[in-house]
Amino acid sequence: MSEEPRSEGPSDSPLAGGPLPRPEAIPSPHAAVTVESVTGEAREVARRIIERFPEEPDALAVVAAERALSGKTDEAAACWRKCLTLDPRSAEAHHGLASAAMEKGDHAEAARLARKALELNPSLAGAARLLANALLLSGQFAEAAAVMEKEVRREPRSAEAQFLLGEARLQMKQYEKAIAPLERAVELLPNYTQAYYSLAAAHTRLGRADKAQQYREKFKVLKAKSQAEGREWSRKYEDLGTVRRGVAMIYRFAGNVYQAHGELKEAERHWQRAAAHDPADAACRHALAVLYQQQGRIPEAIPIVESLRQIEPASAAYPLALGGLYADSGRPEAAEAALKEACRLAPDDSQGYAALALLYLTTDRKLPEALALARKAVQLRPTAMNYALLAGACQRNADLPGAVAAIKEALQREPGNQQYRRMYEQFKTQP
Repeated sequence: MSEEPRSEGPSDSPLAGGPLPRPEAIPSPHAAVTVESVTGEAREVARRIIERFPEEPDALAVVAAERALSGKTDEAAACWRKCLTLDPRSAEAHHGLASAAMEKGDHAEAARLARKALELNPSLAGAARLLANALLLSGQFAEAAAVMEKEVRREPRSAEAQFLLGEARLQMKQYEKAIAPLERAVELLPNYTQAYYSLAAAHTRLGRADKAQQYREKFKVLKAKSQAEGREWSRKYEDLGTVRRGVAMIYRFAGNVYQAHGELKEAERHWQRAAAHDPADAACRHALAVLYQQQGRIPEAIPIVESLRQIEPASAAYPLALGGLYADSGRPEAAEAALKEACRLAPDDSQGYAALALLYLTTDRKLPEALALARKAVQLRPTAMNYALLAGACQRNADLPGAVAAIKEALQREPGNQQYRRMYEQFKTQP
């Protein structure tokens, strides 16, 4: 299927943190980046990790991913099968074997294995789309649509997921229902050639000749452009981009293995290299951000979370996290802006309002706004913590009756909380 839209990101040079061991095997950041150079990196990562952890299923998964990236499907499948002997519940191994079955044209076996992968790990990246592809090629359109309806709810910005949902509905002759996800696919990825073809087909079936012709013309233009640019364009750009994303995944998997064994510096270096190869890889950046927060490296965590916000601009989680990071680093104005963005993105979630109220209270400013925000947080989620926040906001705004009433509510929900008990006693004795 067509590749997903990618966000603009950092240059090819590694992020801070130093080179990986055996730097002679890794090209200089100023060297020409080629398919050969990056696949060479992947081989070195796989070689090192299997030497370090020869009987570790996740290390074998790294080797399998590297073999698959190099086009050695049979060797990859052998690695995945060995993974399953060591860990029969490895979702990644089932997914890898499903991919190998798809390459061999065994769509039924691919579907079986992809179903098992999703059963073991419902959020495994790419597994739902692999299953839907196998189901479509097997003529199981209704199941493909059901799988993609869940996937689109989980990953609404995936152009491929939207396309697969639309294609399944098209094959089920649900022409009107097919149009919305197909239109969303071309909105997310304007050069999605196959989606234009499917849109033309849906509108033709609905008797909308003008619309069908519009999409048919767009399809013809894109197809002609692709044919004119030919294989040379693909080798230089598309293939290199695809390979670099695959190499980033291998670095990320390897980093996860090192992390699981407590080798955090190695994990960090591998995640950094994954980020350098794929500007849109959120998983490696999330791992780095968590590591930096745990280690108190706030200045290093901030740019990583900022990049995550660019990759997933619709998520309120990243501006919410940035609010805390900026507050911890003594930048209240930046924290305020980030938390306001979190409230805008998730207006029905109490976390942003509570965090912004707390920021105003701890920095002793905009106290009336803090009170309004705390009330909003309680309205959305009447937890003990939010009531305690409201109590503090009332007290700072000279509303002692309101403070007492709010902390009573907190105590009713958590009667054993000694901090809330002390707050209650303090408020009761204030004049």
